[in-house]
Amino acid sequence: MRIALVAMLACSIIAACKPRDDMTATERQQAAELNASFARERGLAIAQEIEYFRDPRTNLCFAYLWRNTSISLVDCARVEKFLLNPEPPPAPAEAPQTKTAP
Repeated sequence: MRIALVAMLACSIIAACKPRDDMTATERQQAAELNASFARERGLAIAQEIEYFRDPRTNLCFAYLWRNTSISLVDCARVEKFLLNPEPPPAPAEAPQTKTAP
């Protein structure tokens, strides 16, 4: 697994997997498969770094990516099982009614 990952990384870095005129159809297919595999692995690695949380002041949910300090608004229902703080904030208490003199 590590060797395959290193090979994919090296392939991506030196751009040896990019289609060239002197590549056969088989070599092009293999390069495309390697690039797709690397993209899947990279996507999974990035997905593991995302944290989801609910802002208790607004009840909005956000996705936060630590790697490059990115934040994005997300649909709470879609990320409910991934939320760090899944409980919505309590409903605000109503202010007591004051009686006015007639």
